[in-house]
Amino acid sequence: MLITRCITCGGQQLSDVIETVEMNVEGSIIVIENLKMTKCKNCGEQYLDKKANDYIDKKVKERKEGPSSSMK
Repeated sequence: MLITRCITCGGQQLSDVIETVEMNVEGSIIVIENLKMTKCKNCGEQYLDKKANDYIDKKVKERKEGPSSSMK
């Protein structure tokens, strides 16, 4: 996905970054390290590509299913 302008603030100062993201899933914090994204330098809005979204979905599913699901 090629983004040239931030949809939140209209800024054009977008850059590719690698960051750690914390998400609250049903009261549990999931930490995802080294997540690649595009980020607006003006307002901080984050844009994830399909690969990053799929990875987050996988981690959320693993957390919801619990530790025993990985042992099946």
